[in-house]
Formats: sequence, C-alpha cells, structure tokens
Amino acid sequence: MTSQRLLPQCRESLRGSEKEEVNCKELQLLVSTTHHSRRNTAGQHEPCCICATLRQRFCWRCLSKTVSVSSNNQAIKAFFFQPNNVPSNESRAWQILDGGDQGPLHSFSVTFWLKVHYFRDSTYCLSYAIDDERNNELNFAIRDNFFLAYVNAKSFTTIRGELVLPGRWYHLALVQNYRELFFYVDGKLKSKKKKRSATLHLNGSLVLGQETDIFNGDFNDAQSFSGLIADFNFFSRALNESEVAEFVKCNKSDSLVGDITNLDTEWNTEGAVNELDIPFEDICQQETLMQIFPEPFTVDEAFGLCSKLKADLLAPTTEAENIKAYDLVEQYAVKCQPKNHGSSFMWLGFTDGAEEGNWTDYHGNHLNYTNFINNGVTKSQDCAAYEKPPDNYKWNDMTCGKTYNLCVSCTASSYPVLHLRGLCEEKEKDVRFLIGPDMVDYKHSFRGFSKYSLKLQKNMDEKEVWVLQNMWEANQTVASWYSYNNAYPFGVRSWTVEEDYKICEKPKGDTMWLSFCACYEDEFCCDDGSCIALRDRCNLRTDCADASDEAQCQKILRTSDYFAALPPPGVNGEPLKVNITINIRSFSEIDIRNMMIKVDLEVTTSWLDSRLTFKNLRSLQDINHVNFNEVWSPQFDLLNADFPHVYRTVPRVTVKKNAEPLPDDLSRYVHDEIFDGQNNPLQLTQKVNAPFSCDMDLKNFPFDIQYCKLLFQLSSVGSDFSVWNSVQVHYDGERLLTEYEVGNLRTSEKTMNEHSVAVVLIPLYGRFWFHVTSSYLPILMLIIISYASLFCRYENTDLRIMMALTALLVLYALYQQISEGLPKTSYTEAVDVWCFFAITLIFSNTARSNRLLDLAPHVYVAAQHRGYRKGCRSEAKKTPEAGRSKTALHVPDHLLHRVPGVLGHLLECGSYEQNRARTKRIGYLNVLKIYRRIYGTSVISWDGGRFVSC
Repeated sequence: MTSQRLLPQCRESLRGSEKEEVNCKELQLLVSTTHHSRRNTAGQHEPCCICATLRQRFCWRCLSKTVSVSSNNQAIKAFFFQPNNVPSNESRAWQILDGGDQGPLHSFSVTFWLKVHYFRDSTYCLSYAIDDERNNELNFAIRDNFFLAYVNAKSFTTIRGELVLPGRWYHLALVQNYRELFFYVDGKLKSKKKKRSATLHLNGSLVLGQETDIFNGDFNDAQSFSGLIADFNFFSRALNESEVAEFVKCNKSDSLVGDITNLDTEWNTEGAVNELDIPFEDICQQETLMQIFPEPFTVDEAFGLCSKLKADLLAPTTEAENIKAYDLVEQYAVKCQPKNHGSSFMWLGFTDGAEEGNWTDYHGNHLNYTNFINNGVTKSQDCAAYEKPPDNYKWNDMTCGKTYNLCVSCTASSYPVLHLRGLCEEKEKDVRFLIGPDMVDYKHSFRGFSKYSLKLQKNMDEKEVWVLQNMWEANQTVASWYSYNNAYPFGVRSWTVEEDYKICEKPKGDTMWLSFCACYEDEFCCDDGSCIALRDRCNLRTDCADASDEAQCQKILRTSDYFAALPPPGVNGEPLKVNITINIRSFSEIDIRNMMIKVDLEVTTSWLDSRLTFKNLRSLQDINHVNFNEVWSPQFDLLNADFPHVYRTVPRVTVKKNAEPLPDDLSRYVHDEIFDGQNNPLQLTQKVNAPFSCDMDLKNFPFDIQYCKLLFQLSSVGSDFSVWNSVQVHYDGERLLTEYEVGNLRTSEKTMNEHSVAVVLIPLYGRFWFHVTSSYLPILMLIIISYASLFCRYENTDLRIMMALTALLVLYALYQQISEGLPKTSYTEAVDVWCFFAITLIFSNTARSNRLLDLAPHVYVAAQHRGYRKGCRSEAKKTPEAGRSKTALHVPDHLLHRVPGVLGHLLECGSYEQNRARTKRIGYLNVLKIYRRIYGTSVISWDGGRFVSC
C-alpha cells in the first residue's frame, strides 16, 4: 500500500454514512493505490476510506461523496506484482520486442520507478533475453544496500549506500552510451563504468517481475519480484543527466516516453499481477517520516519510545511543518485527550526547563517558531503539547512528570529498521522489520522485509498477544509473546514456539529468547529496547538503564566437544606453536658466593586455539579475561631455578584482540561482537620471582664477564604436540647493577628430553671499579703506608714498627673479608693474586724495617771505633796526650740499651789494645755509610785510652 493521506472530507462522509456500524479505529484516504479503488461514471478514481478494525486488517468503504483530487496530480500506470506476498514463478508482465529494420543498439536507456513490497532470496525486477543462451542481456536486481544491473551478462552495480527499504519509491535509470555505462538512482549518478564495445539486439523477451534463465521462461520464485513498477520507459538513445533528473520531478515533461517500449503499450500479464493507476505526486513526493502512537504515555515514556525507534518527539519548527503535522494527528484528538486535562492530547518535543520562556528542543536547539495558545511562560510547566480542536495548530505548556498521559508522534530523518534477532535465519532481510501502516487496538503492526510479520492479536481469553507469522506459509503463527503490561515487544523477550520445528528447529511449546530493536550495526540492544554503542558492551560500566549491557560478559564460547585437557591442533598437522615473552623487571640479587641470580620477571605465553570463539573483545586486554580452568594453556618449568624458593602468582589468561570481529550473527538474540580463535591469540601471564643457578667463571674476578641462562621448558606436552615458536625477552630496568652491568640479552630455542626449551642468555660485565675502590686501592694504600714507615725518624722506633705491623694486619683482615664474599673455587681468582702479592710485599717490608733497626747500633759503634782507631794511631806517634785530647767520641744514651751483649763489652771503659781483638770480630763495616745517613755524627768521647760513655 502506498502513502495515504487523511482528509477531513473522508471522515465527515463516514460520519454521515448510514452504514457506520463498523468499529473503525483509523480513517484514511486512499486514492487509486490498490485494486480496491473504483472509477466513477466520469472515469475518475474515487477516494476510499480505510478502517482498521479489531478482527481484520482493513475494511474498505468507498464513499458516495466523491472527494476531488487535484487536477495536476496526474496518474501513471503501474504493475503490482505479488501483492499478497506469496512467492511465485508465474507472476509477470512481458513483451516480445521486435526491432524490425532497426539494427542492434550501441546506445540505449532504461528508466522506471520501483517500490519493493517484500524481498525474495534474490530479487529481480526486470530481465531481457535474446535466446536460451544469451538470457542475461539486460537484468535489474535489488540487493540489501545497492542495485545491480547486468548488461551483456556483465554485472554493473551502484555504489553501496543506504539500505534499500520496502515501501519506498526509487527511480532507476541505466544509460549506455557506446562504451560507457551510467547508473542513476533517484536522478543522481551513482556509478559509471567503461566497457568493451557491445550491442543490444531488439529481438528478445522483456519480462517484468521475474528473472529468465531461457528465452521468456524457466522462472524461479526465489528470484521473483514483489512490488510495484511504474513509468517504465525503454529508449533507443542515451539520455543525458538532465533528462534523467527530469523523471524524478513532480512536474516532469510528458515528452520523455520510451520509443522502444513503455508501460502504456500493450503488455501480457500472468499470475498475481494487478494493474494500477497511481497519482504521480504520491510517487515523487515521499511521505512524511512520522509515526503516530495513539496511546497514553508520560513525557518520559514518550521520549523513550521515540528514542528506541531512532526518532524524536514531534517538534515542528516552521508554520508549514506545524500545519502538516497537526492535520495528521488531529484525528486522534478525542482518543488521546486524558481525563485529567481538558484540552491537550499530543506531546511535542519542546521544553523550557533550562530557562523559563526559552523554549528549545530536546537537543538544546533554540526555537525560532512557536505557536502557544498563551505566551508559553508558566512556572513548573516545562513541556509542550498540541491543543485539541477548535484550537487547531495551537500549543499548550504542560506539566512534565507522571501527571498527564498523552499520545506520541515520532519523527525521523530515515525509516526506522528493526531487527528480530534469534530467529536462526541465514539472510538478514528475513529478520528486518518496518513499522506497518495498520493497527490493532491502536497498536502498530510490524511488516518484515521478506516473509515475517509481527502483529497484535487477542487470544481466546481476550488477552493481547503479539504473534510472529510466516506470510509464505499462509500467515502461520510460529511464535507468540504475551504482553503483560500492554506494551510493544521491544527489547529482549521470551517467546513461545507455536509450531513444531518451524523456527530454530524447536518443538511446539518450547521457549526461546528474541530481541526486537531498532539499533544500528554498531549498537547494542538493551533488554528494554534502548540502544547504546556496541563498544560500551561489557566495558565494566553500566550504560543500559537495566544494566543488561554488563550481563553475560564471559569472553569465551566453547563448543560441546571442547576438552580443555587436549592441546589445540597446529597448522597443517604441525605442532602447536607457542610464543613466549619474558619481561625481566629487575635483578633483585646477584649472589656470587652461591653463584645464583635472583630475577623478578613476568612470563607471557600466547597461542591460537582454533576450536574457540570469543565475544566482545576490547583493545584493553585486561578486560578480556578468561577463566584459567576453562581453556587449555601451556605450562612451563624453570629448569635451572632453585625450586624451594620460586614464587609464582596465579596465572591470568586473557585474549588479545588482533583481528576484526566476524560478520554479525543475527541468529544470536544478544548482539555481541564475535571473534574467531584462529586470529585472536590467548595469552597467559604470570609473575615469577626465582633464583636461577649460574655457572660463573671467576678467574678474572672482578675483571670478569659472566653468561647466565634462564631455561623455560614447555612441560605440559612434548615437542610432538607443542613447541616454542617465538622467544622474546625485554629488560627495561637499570642496567648498571652493584657489581655487574647487564648486557644485551639474547634468546634461543632447543629441544631437551623431548621437550621444547626456551633459553635466555644474560651477559653480565663485571664493574671492576667497585672492587678497585673497595679492594685494590685500599690494599695499595696499605702498601704505601707500610713503606712510608721507612721514612720516619729513627728516634720514632715504636711508630715505625707499629705502622708496618698494623698495615699487615689490616691487609689480612681485608683479604679475609674479600674471600668471604667469593665462592669457594678450586682455582685462584685475580683478587687473590693481588692480595697475596700485597701481603708478601708488606710482610717483607716489615721484616726489613725491624732488622735495620736492630743492626743500627752495631754499625754505628763499629764505624766510630774504626775511626777512633785510625785517629789514635796517627796521634800516638806524637804523644799519647795529643791522641787522647784530639779524640772525643760520644755514644748517645738511646743506643746504649740496644747494644747486644758482644758489643756491650766493647763500650766498657778500657784500652784500645785490650779491645782490639773484639773489634775485629765486628763485620759490619760495609754498612757504615748507611748508618751515618740515618743517625748522623757520633758522640763517643775518649778519656785516658778508654771509651767513656757520657
């Protein structure tokens, strides 16, 4: 049925009719849009009023009073194929073209108006065949969001755009100009293509409503057409763009008529085909996208209802829009007027809640046009509504809240398309619905795109029940839902199956969940029928008013034959490849003594499980959590770890979103994004703190380089079933440790004992400056201190000895401390060599200092005695007195007590001759020079031929 216009003349005529016994709920004017219209004696079509009754879809009453139709609204011829929506291979209109003397066409044009009534599996509206072999010389088909044409068996499509809707008129034009093809939709160029030189012969069968597989035959009901074709024209020339645009104007020129054929020529019809005359104005002017719900709603309920249908509350912004809208809703003024209010009946989408008197729509846009019956400035009245007659077209400010219940009108920029999810249908058009024109008990029905319809019925108990009917099966009811609160079936509902195995292979009496919403492809349908962005589904925040968006948020979908104990299969029969990534957080300890390194790390393993599917994956991987016990996961052992001291956190399994979701599966009543397990890997993350043994070579310590290994063995299965594939290691921590510097980490993979092992090699470069400053330099300083004692004055004898001994003791203690920090090895480390060298050097220096100190008095006395002897001999030749007077030798007191026993006798007062033999036994004259440098001039005196101490 085409767009319908409500006229007051029709209502007045019906009121004056004597046969007004029918219970008419909706009166509308229909002018020659179906086969029900009549012609009067003048050959003009009479308008008919449509009454939607409780029990039947329509009752038709053609009035005796003819309502005149504008003379400039000319009628055009149309064919209505399969008006009852029963697929058939017999419904068609056809002609056999006879080109006569005209040769094949290099240029041609085909134009027509098209309105789909219901879709088929593959909907074709036109087909042209030359013979049984060349049966696709010219074809037109309709798909979900584009139109398709075949020229010389070559496909040519328009650009995919908006959804092709049933019940809406489209103008199509295909133009071939030699090697160029042009495809127009509604007068606008949608596609352009160059092709090889081809011609079209005019000796074939032209069929409307079917697709030919042979010459004028072999039709298929699944490829048939249900709808209207009007103003069909076939030209033997190429139309230009302005001529094509002329067809969509309501005042188009009558000269544009196809010269090869058109719809006003003689056509043969077969099957369910009705010939109609339709006012061209009804075709070129699309109807207003407004839905009227003549039921009481609060303003919040009204706003919610329109938002569920992707529409807004009626909000006229100009006087013309206001008049047009009021004329459409005026018929419901009496029905919609609440008992507690005397004048208003229909909500309007305006409010002055933000500022009194400043009226805006619900999007915050200021109104430049208002038509309030008063000034619209009343406190606590922040909503607006239409006034009933006689205050036509006037507005009234109303109290918001739950005080008043008025009717609702919703307007939209496009037709709201609803989806009935969960029907187990393969094709999306089978679950698409539009709001239908007919109502039962003032409730709209819903017409499907193909075979289903959804409408309200009353059962035997006079209770309202929503029924799902299959029009292809004689309107058989396949499912029903009882409306407990007289509501529309929007949202998620539990439906009862009414026929065995007619829907989702379920038996009669079984229940199933279906969701009925107008949400877009990128939106999620809440249980109450409202829509939110699909990205907000399962995001740990409640966005639906009923919190249904955070229900059923488990990420994994398992089949019944899935076993978590079995590893997933690999690709092409190969072992499953598991990736491992080791993120080293820190080296908490490097124990040289025990040859261990303690590492804080995070191990992440990833793998693909093609047996699984996931849903609602997000870029933030922490949200994609999976129960560890529900899936197979690889287990790994730390081969060279000190197991009693290994600490592991509880494994956490997540899914990484790597690919786009699969196409939407409308057989699922909940709109979830589904991801396949073949492209989106599972990841197991576990934090580990463990000491690992490291075979260190300390011969060059602290100038050493150590290579430590971390061994990860894939222990859950053998290498025949699973192997490490990619081994990666990351370390972003501090590389300059206390004793070592961490080098560039390397990885490898090998097989040990039939298991795959991942190896992480950690080079550690010794930071010798620490040991140089803490060991080598202190030892060097001790050596210097011990040798510095040799430069002290001889009088500081105790100090010299103490310095040497203290340096030796400190060095030994320092060596003990260094040795305790090193492991016990069978070989000598570099630091041991240095310590042994220093100890030996200081010890030898200490011994030498004590020996010189003991020999000093001996050397001194011997040297002085020899000098005395020489002087005595030279002076004795003169006189003894002279010798005695010229020789005055003194021995210091601090030397006397250190002279050993033998030399002590030498210092006893006596003659030179008596002690000559003793002095010969002193063999220390070779160090005389050294002694003099240390102790200076002697102080021994001579008295009467004897040595006298002072």
